[in-house]
Amino acid sequence: MKISTILTIPIILSLVNFIHCYERCDCGRTGIQRRVFGGNETYHNQYPWMAHLRFYDHVGSTQYGLCGGSLIDHQHIITAAHCVHDASGNPRNVDAVHVYLGAHNLYHLPKVRRVEKFILPKNYNFARPVHNDFAILKLVKPVKFNDKISPICIPKSDDEPYRKLRVAGWGHLGPNQKTAKTLQHVDVYHVRNSKCYEMVKDYIYSNYAIVRRNPEKYKIPPIHENHMCAVDGNTGGDACQGDSGGPLMYLNPNNNRFYLIALVSGAYDQCGDKHTPGFYTLVRNFRYMIRDLAPHSHICHY
Repeated sequence: MKISTILTIPIILSLVNFIHCYERCDCGRTGIQRRVFGGNETYHNQYPWMAHLRFYDHVGSTQYGLCGGSLIDHQHIITAAHCVHDASGNPRNVDAVHVYLGAHNLYHLPKVRRVEKFILPKNYNFARPVHNDFAILKLVKPVKFNDKISPICIPKSDDEPYRKLRVAGWGHLGPNQKTAKTLQHVDVYHVRNSKCYEMVKDYIYSNYAIVRRNPEKYKIPPIHENHMCAVDGNTGGDACQGDSGGPLMYLNPNNNRFYLIALVSGAYDQCGDKHTPGFYTLVRNFRYMIRDLAPHSHICHY
């Protein structure tokens, strides 16, 4: 079967009533209590909200684009908006999308789930694919929760108690490497937007001499308001191609729950450059969509 992975989009210069929780929050618990570039294989069912998404070119095709996603209730999955479009910017056929929940090894997949519809922010524009890069997939049939399938928590607060975060997916194991056979994860670190911008500028100046020589002509766009940045500055640990739409998670040590902070969106580099953070779409900026479209999701305090 031929795999055509959906990239974490390289950014070019021309683009420029909640459920009250605490005790009621039944979400964000790993299957075990206790690659993504530079990462390691997860335990089975360590992240029971992980969704493996295959966007086939058409019904009956064997070629597909690869993305990740996060289950937030019995019938809705969060992923990246650019995943539900083909390379020309056309919406993909919902009948040609396969969703797998409770997956670990891609050679031993559970039963396929089908998608009823894609729901995107009204201000999403494929011409600027990493802006408002957020989508909700509604499944045709609701799923039952068990030790292999359960939802992740959505943070109710805009606070940022985290520095260390975790990203997971089945994307490429590194630049010019194959996609992972088993679910991988790696810790990354939140980079403030001001620092992120300086790191991006340094990367562009180092790789594009014409920009470095003509900074007044080539304006480097600011970090988008719906993005946050993260990378492991020591190892280069990062999301990679094929991880788009997958979760960037925070484990709260006080209640041992995982919260969906953001989702994999794009990057300037392919992956693995410790000096170049990846861009992640902030989930908190889309809580109104989640509340309205998935009212049984678990929007919880840290």
